[in-house]
Amino acid sequence: MCPLRLIPKIFLFDEDDLDPELRAQRVLNKGRIPALSSYIVDNPDDYVFSALTASVDGHMRFAPIAEQGPPA
Repeated sequence: MCPLRLIPKIFLFDEDDLDPELRAQRVLNKGRIPALSSYIVDNPDDYVFSALTASVDGHMRFAPIAEQGPPA
């Protein structure tokens, strides 16, 4: 176990040297944070984010929390 703040330091790499197929996450553009936070605050009931994609190298099982989504 280690503090969460150490994780980025443990996994440092140069993206230019890494094949695109092996890139799991792009580097956070901290300059975009003010615009993102304003978007969320200005649209508290209807903001939409891009799709989240996960890459898992191994067996995975999906367990839904409900059989149906909320009523329309």
